[in-house]
Amino acid sequence: MAIWALVFSVLCSLVGLILGIIGLSKYPKSSNGRTMCIIAIVVSVLFMLGAVAWRGY
Repeated sequence: MAIWALVFSVLCSLVGLILGIIGLSKYPKSSNGRTMCIIAIVVSVLFMLGAVAWRGY
């Protein structure tokens, strides 16, 4: 789930964000998958903010 969240955070930010949030609930607190989900959420949000800034809304 975490790898898919990272992939989709670049390809389709909304899907990456959703998968990252779902992944946070599935992985234990000290696993690498949880860290990857947090990174996917951050990348998704940054890509979304970049798209909004680039379009000028």
